[in-house]
Amino acid sequence: MPFPMQVILIVGATGYLLTALLFFIARTMPRTNPGAGWWGLSSLAAGTGYIALLVLGMSGRPELGEALYNTLFVVWIVSLYIGGSQFLYLKVNTKTLLSLAAVVVLWLSYFNHIQPEFLPAAVAVSLFCGLLNLHLAWLFATKMVRNSAIKKHWWWRWQSAASTGSTTRCYARLNRLLQSASHSAQSSR
Repeated sequence: MPFPMQVILIVGATGYLLTALLFFIARTMPRTNPGAGWWGLSSLAAGTGYIALLVLGMSGRPELGEALYNTLFVVWIVSLYIGGSQFLYLKVNTKTLLSLAAVVVLWLSYFNHIQPEFLPAAVAVSLFCGLLNLHLAWLFATKMVRNSAIKKHWWWRWQSAASTGSTTRCYARLNRLLQSASHSAQSSR
């Protein structure tokens, strides 16, 4: 294994293990939003995966290191998803999610140990983890738009007024906002 790759894996593993420690500490603090424990498990799985890839890659068994890393990558993403859902106070069917993860891990194990072929295993892991990450990003984005400071932004208010059919008020409000912005820009010079 080349030296730059070793350095990347050591730095990555150290970062993830420290993050896991911080999440586990944050979990014990009062008024911490839920999900910190799952995020700690996610970081622990990522750090352990990097260590496995490093140790097994240096000992001459990189295929086993990749298989273990990919398995821990599935654990990493599932934990991240469950923690994010709990942070947003959303209900997630954990049993179904863990069952899907088990199917992906079985698929990965089959193509790593019984019929060693990289592409089907990589495609399954990438699709499963990528779709979970995209869905989690969508959950965060929609939750932020629904109840956060984004609604206080002038563009959001303008769009809301436009969607209710009051376009004359909307254009007048936009014109006032633009005039006040240009006036404040001129006064700051």
